[in-house]
Amino acid sequence: MPKKYLILTLLILVITTQFSLADSVTFKSSSKGKDGNPLLLTGVLTKPEGSGPFPAVVFLHGWCVHEFGKPRSASWSSRLVDWGYATLQLDSFGPRNVSNDCSDKTELFSLSLARVQDAYDAKDFLAELPYIDRNRIALLGWSHGGHASLYVLLKQIKPQSKETPFKAGIVFYPYCDMPLYNLNAPLLILIGESDDWTLAKECSEMMPSEQPDLEITLKIYPGAYHDFDWEGMDQEIEVFGGHRMLYDPIAAKDSIIQVKSFLAKHLK
Repeated sequence: MPKKYLILTLLILVITTQFSLADSVTFKSSSKGKDGNPLLLTGVLTKPEGSGPFPAVVFLHGWCVHEFGKPRSASWSSRLVDWGYATLQLDSFGPRNVSNDCSDKTELFSLSLARVQDAYDAKDFLAELPYIDRNRIALLGWSHGGHASLYVLLKQIKPQSKETPFKAGIVFYPYCDMPLYNLNAPLLILIGESDDWTLAKECSEMMPSEQPDLEITLKIYPGAYHDFDWEGMDQEIEVFGGHRMLYDPIAAKDSIIQVKSFLAKHLK
């Protein structure tokens, strides 16, 4: 077989294998929809080859470009699966019929709190799967999903759950509106210095003044904007006075290193 055809055949086999390990899932939420009926959450569950049990990471997407199912989440999922983690890309908005119009600040904050329960419902769902290690489940959120993830990690917020707290949390460019102490899991925050939407300064101001019991790390990338890890992103969005979203290859590359190291440390 000519070399070029052999390479193409191997590539097809790899892609087929990846897709065979990704499944659309639906599971019951502890929350109710706007009609008062029980809400069904949906997502995409991807796992490494083998029987496990695997550590897992729940993804909480952002809002204004409704990132569920978009290339950034898929890229991170593929990366984490290669590292040996199962991933659950959770869709909090589709089941609620929420659009990607993020101009409603009231809905923005109420949904952050609603997604706390979503995250724990996703964790409960994963914990029942035979190939998931229920004691090694982390949370990863971007933007609005990062904001919600911060609430997930607050000890004082106690959602309905059969499970213990997440083992670790990683958040990309969240809105930091609460003091980052009294958390129930180690936390890594990755944010751009030039982010004009979720400000790095606000996250710095919310950091504890003394070393907390659990690790909290804030990494600020010089010159980086919102969505710096979304390859190909270059967009201006007009809501809330206008904001820049821009891919930064240097920050993105380092964020991969930071995430890999943090997960290895806390999900070992």
